[in-house]
Amino acid sequence: MISRIEKAIQIVNKEEVKPLLIDHGLYNGDVELQFQVGEYLVSCVDNLFRCNCQDFNNRGVNQDLGSFTCKHCLAVIGFIMNNPNLLAINDSLKSCADGCTDCNHCLEG
Repeated sequence: MISRIEKAIQIVNKEEVKPLLIDHGLYNGDVELQFQVGEYLVSCVDNLFRCNCQDFNNRGVNQDLGSFTCKHCLAVIGFIMNNPNLLAINDSLKSCADGCTDCNHCLEG
């Protein structure tokens, strides 16, 4: 039988992981991530990965047997590890007090 880790590697190799949202939380410091993995949605908020697949939802997190990570969450973690610049913050997009990311905005006034 193939392990979850091997299945996750296959998912990454087939390029089935698509980033949907990478929010660096410039105002509150929290990073929020969302990825499409096949037909499932994997999200990460406060460093906790969750998936909407049946396998993850049936076993859950922090239940009696301990935490559980499905192959989709593992695939996202592998994808992030293979793309280290994915989570880098672009310093040229600093926001002004009005929340604008246009670098010329504050220079006009």
